[in-house]
Amino acid sequence: MSADGTKAGHTVEVSDVDGRLRVLLHGEVVADTTSAKVLHETFIRPRWYVPPEDVRSDLLEVSGHSTHCPFKGDASYKSVRAGGGLEENIAWFYPEPIAGVEAIKGHLAFYDERDEVQVELDGEIVA
Repeated sequence: MSADGTKAGHTVEVSDVDGRLRVLLHGEVVADTTSAKVLHETFIRPRWYVPPEDVRSDLLEVSGHSTHCPFKGDASYKSVRAGGGLEENIAWFYPEPIAGVEAIKGHLAFYDERDEVQVELDGEIVA
């Protein structure tokens, strides 16, 4: 364990996504962007981050839920009302990410491992 509390060998890398990324919840488009970021982190599936201006804010609901990641910082959550239902805490973002991952600041990620979420890149399902 290093002085900053991270484990040696743990990496977090953020890069721009080439193409159009869409996030669907219960078949309804909740995000559509050509400015997504993808975050690759040791032992974790790739996470797709969407700028807030490309997420349908009319579907988002405030959540009091939060978590802490030693590699990215403190995350805040949003619930999403789409496809006739409310999915609580299904999206998260880092208002003030730690150094090295500033590129995801304010961008939203979705729990794409859940059956009701589908992520597409240029029309192909990626998650």
